[in-house]
Amino acid sequence: MSANLKTASFDASVLQYKIVSDILLNATPLIDVTQEAGSLYYLTVVNGTSGGTAQNYFAKFAFSTSEVVVGTTTPDFMVYLAANTTTKVAMPSGISFTSLSVWAVDSAADAATTFTVGASGAVKITMVAS
Repeated sequence: MSANLKTASFDASVLQYKIVSDILLNATPLIDVTQEAGSLYYLTVVNGTSGGTAQNYFAKFAFSTSEVVVGTTTPDFMVYLAANTTTKVAMPSGISFTSLSVWAVDSAADAATTFTVGASGAVKITMVAS
């Protein structure tokens, strides 16, 4: 598990959501980030925070396994992350998962394992799940 992964859980009687955040998303998968089944409702990914050499990535999500092998595991969901942009995805009805895992690589191909570090800063992800 990433040392940069943070999860905020709320009292279920007040809010049923968890906010999951990591400031260094890369090819090392974040495995089962909520530690339980639920639904993914929203994500924000900031790809690069300053000028310099830009890099495009693909954020890949696995919803049903905690055994992610980058380059072998076929993602259930993928989001293109253009360089030096913030990508926001809302899923009002939610996407159900039994185990929520995420990683980022340079290519959309299932076999992709490379994460080229750009000079424009880190890839930061924030997810809202239940």
